[in-house]
Amino acid sequence: MRVKLATIRCDHHLLIRNDNIIHIHHINNIKRKKQNYKKTPNNVNSISNPDTKKSKVRETFNKHKIIFNAKPTNINRNHPNLNPSSRLITRTPPKSNPKLIILMKTQEIKNNPITNLIKKSLLDLPTPTSISFLWNFGFLLGFTLTLQIISGLVVSIIYTADTSLAFSVIVKIIRDNDTGWASRLIHTNGASLFFVLIYIHTARGIYFSSPSNQPKVWISGVVIILITIGTAFLGYVLPWGQISFWGATVITGVLSAIPLVGNDLVVWIWGGPSVSQPTLNRFFSLHFLLPIVLMVLILIHLILLHEKGSSNPNNTKTETDKIKFHPSFSVKDLLPGTLISIVFMLIISNYPNILGDVENFNPANPLVTPVHIQPEWYFLFAYVILRSIPSKLGGVVALAASIIILAILVIKKNIRTKFNPIKKIVFWLFSSTVVILTWIGAKTVERPFEGIGQIYTILYFASVISI
Repeated sequence: MRVKLATIRCDHHLLIRNDNIIHIHHINNIKRKKQNYKKTPNNVNSISNPDTKKSKVRETFNKHKIIFNAKPTNINRNHPNLNPSSRLITRTPPKSNPKLIILMKTQEIKNNPITNLIKKSLLDLPTPTSISFLWNFGFLLGFTLTLQIISGLVVSIIYTADTSLAFSVIVKIIRDNDTGWASRLIHTNGASLFFVLIYIHTARGIYFSSPSNQPKVWISGVVIILITIGTAFLGYVLPWGQISFWGATVITGVLSAIPLVGNDLVVWIWGGPSVSQPTLNRFFSLHFLLPIVLMVLILIHLILLHEKGSSNPNNTKTETDKIKFHPSFSVKDLLPGTLISIVFMLIISNYPNILGDVENFNPANPLVTPVHIQPEWYFLFAYVILRSIPSKLGGVVALAASIIILAILVIKKNIRTKFNPIKKIVFWLFSSTVVILTWIGAKTVERPFEGIGQIYTILYFASVISI
């Protein structure tokens, strides 16, 4: 039967592997092969011919580059292909040869399928050399999402989805639990940080014509934004404060404008005639499950991105001008990550409630309606679009279209915004429109804010179509 051998050369030793059998030969033993060679009818000619002998030794040394890839499980001391002077080893290599141990451990890590996947998809990913810090926001979003999931799990261990206890449990987490305040404030303010990063990430994509360059990646990104908005809205209801309760009532109530199924859909979401205990249970379950869906979508987003590779500020083909992601860009990602982490911790330590609504510090009361009901700041631009349309159904359609309209950018002609003055003006008009709509959303529905909101709602859709 034919025997397959694999060898490694390490210092003055030669390691020969025969399936599950490992032997270590001293190099001098191989050089003295003629002295220890057992003559048989099949090898007499090879021994008598010096050239053949040299070729055999050379062939043996050429096998040294074949790397060991398995652990031994048994020992055979009488194998015909082994040198009699060789000594056998079992699973653990000799402690006196640390280089051999390091070599074997390194090779085991390299052959691990998970390690290979990480190396190919991240560390060795071909990356254009000209990308700027604007391309760091994808990494920052992944870091922030991980932070949100971990802090959310910590808070969910103590949280109780009960209308009579939810608000007091949140207070207990902040006041009584050890470091509970940190988990709660990181999770609350982390949502704001995530939306800041995702809006900048989206704006960068629009500015550098990502929709037309990578339409699949862009469509998956729009879906991620929609799921993120839904997840954040569900989480905002869970503290069960005044704005949480009435925000859930108003936003879910607009779905009743959908023809035929609207009223039944609202009752099904509420679990009754109004927002109550079943609503809180469902929102808590969905808020726990949607981040898992979000992670799957982000994985798909990355797979689609790696099909073609990252774009670059010049919007040019850079197949010949790419380097490995690690260590150049992995180190580059650490700088903005460190700076944002420092600013984030300063806000949590000194101004933890700067982005919240003071009305939400009161427990939910179905009998008292707040004077001004508004969602979190990252929903305000869409909320203004909703309330600017006189028709209830029209407001619902405009609300959904405010995000979905970003998907039509994939059919636009590829014109580099960076080098096109008109497109650049339209882009900054779009960005300023979103900022003004966010500011209008924090104001009461009265003149002149109502009229300004309607004007900028039209400008919002017009600027998106014109980009």
